[in-house]
Amino acid sequence: MQPPPSSIAQPHDPTPERIVQAVATLASVLRANVWSRAVPEGLNPAQVEILELAARRALGMRLSWFARQLGVSVASVSDSVTTLVRKGLATKEPDPLDGRVLLVRLTDAGRAVHARITAEQHPVQAALADLPDADQGRLLSLLLTTLVGLQLNGAAPPTRACPSCIYFGARTHPDAVAMHSCALLQVALSETMLRVDCPEHQAAGNATLAANLARLSPTPTS
Repeated sequence: MQPPPSSIAQPHDPTPERIVQAVATLASVLRANVWSRAVPEGLNPAQVEILELAARRALGMRLSWFARQLGVSVASVSDSVTTLVRKGLATKEPDPLDGRVLLVRLTDAGRAVHARITAEQHPVQAALADLPDADQGRLLSLLLTTLVGLQLNGAAPPTRACPSCIYFGARTHPDAVAMHSCALLQVALSETMLRVDCPEHQAAGNATLAANLARLSPTPTS
């Protein structure tokens, strides 16, 4: 009797589908870790995610901004923020530029909770840290390129990452390790130096986004 053919020899899912499966599995690990950190603080994962976003925005952000970043409704964010305010971890204060709008900021207690939650390195971070620097940089660049592509197609909220910024120069030094550049900071950028959430970010238009995506390809078309 012939042994069953190896599954390796059988048709398999397209590569993009398997990449999505791998990313989804990582997302499951991330969500489980968020739960494990949230429960001791009496929070749920959505509230922890808002804490993490607010910790990087000392001046405060609108509810609609949090909703876009998390891909949920403003009403859902409002419920989570109300709980954080009730626990003394956040405040809602009028926007100085528009008193009709409220800005969400962390309190000292909220920042202390965030510090405790983020004190321990995430297992995914630890696993990524074991990769060679060049692999870490390539992975970061590919993920940011994918996010910017989704933004350009309207499938993801705007990012504050390097490739979506007017100051970013993609592959301005293609033969160097620090192949990219930042016109604002006047520095060359290696792939490991790319930022996901830059405070100096200025959003680029769609034409610039498309040009950056083309040049970020390992075999740029322009």
